[in-house]
Amino acid sequence: MKNKKEDRLIRETLAAIIGSRISTMDIRDIADLLRRQPSFSEALAESLAEISWRLGTSRYTDEFYDEAHGFDEDRSGLVELVYEIVKRKRLAKREMLSSMRNSFPGYGDSSTKLLPAREIVADFVNSAPEEAVQCFLSNLGLEFTQDAYLSGIDRKRARDK
Repeated sequence: MKNKKEDRLIRETLAAIIGSRISTMDIRDIADLLRRQPSFSEALAESLAEISWRLGTSRYTDEFYDEAHGFDEDRSGLVELVYEIVKRKRLAKREMLSSMRNSFPGYGDSSTKLLPAREIVADFVNSAPEEAVQCFLSNLGLEFTQDAYLSGIDRKRARDK
């Protein structure tokens, strides 16, 4: 079973890929290579490790960025993923807010539209119920199926915190 860190890393990697200029065909090729070519997986892992050492501490950490922007630690990757999808679809703020309000009636007020799109997305993802976020993602054309058993465990953990 994947843990929260793995889930976050997957979401952030997907957000980075969606935000890149890589083609859909290339994404499919990468997925196929990861599945079928252990040497590709190893080379990719080695390259990622090398890049991380070269970047070192010159870049700010996720925690600093999230804290500075008020993002929930567990949902920062989701915020980035949703924002990249909104950007890629070139949704106007008005359309984005309309879809958010369809998913979560009563969301936002008249001043919400004055915020930058990234902050609106972060606020929605961090404040709306999980079902509303899932509905919004579905409206964007992104659907995740969740295992009912694992969802129950997740809800129990959230209550126990």
